[in-house]
Amino acid sequence: MIGRPFEKGNIPWNKKNPIVKECFSCKKEFKVQPYRKNIALFCSYKCKSLAMKGQSAWNKGKEMSN
Repeated sequence: MIGRPFEKGNIPWNKKNPIVKECFSCKKEFKVQPYRKNIALFCSYKCKSLAMKGQSAWNKGKEMSN
């Protein structure tokens, strides 16, 4: 058996109460798991892409070398 066995009465890591946040782009409320409370900024990839439009790319247009 890998890891610890699940003990009756414990709450699984992925079933904890979600945290409600406000989208940085559209101001709509969305829910995230507690471990993402400081990471999540956008409610969807669509909102993220709209917010990032016009900003330089992560590699600033440089070609990737082999």
